[in-house]
Amino acid sequence: MLIGPLLQYIKNDFEKPIFVFAIDDSESNTISTGASKLDALKNQIDQIKRSIQQEDYTVDIVTLSGKQAIDDINFKNPSTNLDYLLDNIESNYENRNLAGAVLFSDGIYNQGLSPAYKELGYPLYTIGLGDTTAKKDIILKNILYNKLTYQGNSFPIVAEIQNQGFEGKDITVTIKNKGKVLDKKVIKFSRNYDLKEVEFRLTSDEKGLQHYEIEIVPQEGEFTDKNNTGHAYIDVIEGKEKILLVASSPHPDIKAIKSVTDQKENYSLNIYIPGITEFKNEKYDLIIFHQLPDLQNTAAEILNKYSKDNSSIWYITGNKVNYANFNQINNALKISQRGQQLDQVTALYNSDFNKFSLTAEEASVISKYPPVSVPFGEFKPMNNAEVILFQRLGNIQTVKPLLLFSNFNDKKVAVFSGEGLWEWRLLEFKETGSTKVFDKLIGNLIQLLSSREEKRKFKVYPINSEFYSSDPVLFETEVYNDIYEKIYGQNIDLTIVSEKNEKKHYSYVNTENSRFEIKGLSQGIYKYVASTVLNGKKETSEGEFLIKELNIELINGTSDFDLLRTISEKNKGLFLPVTKLSSLPEILKKSSPQSIIHSNEELSEVINLKWVFFLLLSLITLEWFFRKFKGGY
Repeated sequence: MLIGPLLQYIKNDFEKPIFVFAIDDSESNTISTGASKLDALKNQIDQIKRSIQQEDYTVDIVTLSGKQAIDDINFKNPSTNLDYLLDNIESNYENRNLAGAVLFSDGIYNQGLSPAYKELGYPLYTIGLGDTTAKKDIILKNILYNKLTYQGNSFPIVAEIQNQGFEGKDITVTIKNKGKVLDKKVIKFSRNYDLKEVEFRLTSDEKGLQHYEIEIVPQEGEFTDKNNTGHAYIDVIEGKEKILLVASSPHPDIKAIKSVTDQKENYSLNIYIPGITEFKNEKYDLIIFHQLPDLQNTAAEILNKYSKDNSSIWYITGNKVNYANFNQINNALKISQRGQQLDQVTALYNSDFNKFSLTAEEASVISKYPPVSVPFGEFKPMNNAEVILFQRLGNIQTVKPLLLFSNFNDKKVAVFSGEGLWEWRLLEFKETGSTKVFDKLIGNLIQLLSSREEKRKFKVYPINSEFYSSDPVLFETEVYNDIYEKIYGQNIDLTIVSEKNEKKHYSYVNTENSRFEIKGLSQGIYKYVASTVLNGKKETSEGEFLIKELNIELINGTSDFDLLRTISEKNKGLFLPVTKLSSLPEILKKSSPQSIIHSNEELSEVINLKWVFFLLLSLITLEWFFRKFKGGY
C-alpha cells in the first residue's frame, strides 16, 4: 500500500429515461377549458407524473411562462409560441436520455412558426385541451390606425370584426375617448365567418397621447365578450417641423431635397427663391442655404438673420458661392479656394461618425455615386466639426470633408461642399430602382439638424414609449452638475398619474448601473413627474408613456385538435383527448424506454477504494486475531 499500487476499473452510471411534460399555460386555455377544469387538470397531471416516476423514469415540467412547478402554473401567459416551446426541449435535452415529450395544449398558437412543419428528434405525444366546437362569438380581430397625427387633422381608425354564428343580426360598434362616445355604427353580417371593416374618422384638438376604445356591444348567447373591446393609442402632436430652403436660383438639388421631406409627414418645407417665390416669415427648425452667400448678395438679410441666431443651418455650396463671405458667416468649415479650379471627387462614408449610422452595404452604394464638383484648395473643419463624408479623388482617399456636421454653442451647422447632389439620387434610382440610401442619408441629416436637444441637468424618461402590461416599466435617470458631468446618489421623487387620475408615488436613488423599475401597471396612458434637488434648487422632468394589453389570446377560443394529431403522428407519438389522459402512463410504459449506461475507465490508487481498504483491514485484523489465539505472538 505504501508504494501506491494502481487499479484499473470500469465505472458505470445509469441515466434514467426522461419524459418532458410541456404545458401550454397560455390564457386561451382558460377561455376554452375554464379555470375550474384547469385546476382539476393540474392535479391529474401531478398524479400521472408521480405514477411515471414510480416506474423509475424521470419527469420534467416545462411551460411557456418558464414555470417548472405544477402548483405555480396559472394559465395566464399572454401569447402561445408552440414552436419555441418544442425547440427549447430539443436544445435543452440534447445528448440526454430523452424518451419523449408530452404536450398539453389546445392547439391554438399565435406566435412563431406553425408546429405542423416541425420534425423533432424525439417522440411527441399530445393531449388535447378545451373544446373543438365552434362557438358563437363576435370577435374584434384587429385595429388599424396611424400612431401619429397632427392637432386638428382628421384621421381614420379601422376595426376588423369577425362573425361566428350571428349572421343577419345588427351589431353595434362604438368608439370612445375618455368615456365619451364619439361615434356609433351598426353593421350586419351576411354569412358566417364573415369579416367586416368598420371605419371611424375622427379629429383631435387635444395634443399628446390619446386613448380610443372600440367596443362591440355584447350579443345574447355570445361565448365571451372579452374579445369585444380593443384600444387605439394615437400621439397627437402640435405641428410639423418647419424647414426653409433659400436658393439663389432654381436647381435640381431643390427637387431632390423636397422628394425626401415629402416622404415625412412631420416635415413642412418652404422654398424661397428671390423673384420667383414669396418668403414666409415664420419660425423654422432648419434653414437650408443653397449656393448662398453668392456674389450678388442674394437674400443677404435672411442670411445675416439666421447665421447670427441659434437656428440650425445646412449650407450647400456650388460655383455661385462667395467663399470669402461663406467663411465669415459659418463656424463649421473654412474653404480657401485657389483660383477657379475645381476637383471632381466621389464620396466615402466615415464609419466613425456616430450621430447616425449607415450599413456597410449603404456606404458601398454611396461610394459608387457620381463625382461632384468641389473647390480646389484647403478645407479646414472648425470647432470639433465631425466629418460624415470624405472626399475621394480618383482612388485616393483624402481627409478633406465633403459633408460635415458641427454643434457648437448650441448652433447646429452642416456643410455639403460640392455641386451635383441631385445626380446621386438619379443614378441610384437608375442602378437599383429605388432611392433608399440617398433618402436615408439626407433624411437622417435633416432630422439631426432639425431636432432640438435639451441641455437640462435633470432628465427622467422611460426606456420605451410603450410597454405591455406583463412587462416592467424601466426609467432612465440622468443628473448633471454645472459642467454637465453625470452625478449619482441623488434622491429622486417620482409620481405617476393614470387616466383615471390615480396617483402612485415612488422614491429612489440614482446609481451608475441601474434603472428604476415599476411593475403591475394596468392598461392605459400614464403621465409622470420626477423631481430632485440640485444646489438647493428643485429640478423637474415630466412626460408620458403607454401600457398596452397583449390580447392575442382572446381572438380564438376553439381548440385545434387536428394540429395536435398532425404533429404527434409526424413525430412518432400519439394524440389523446384530455378525457383519456388516465391511459397516458400505460402508453408511455409500452414505449419501453431504457436507461443509458455511461461507462468510464478509471485508474485509482488501491488505498482510495474503500471496499479494498476495509477488506485488507479485515484480513489483517483476522490474521492478528488468529495468530494471537494460536499463540503465534
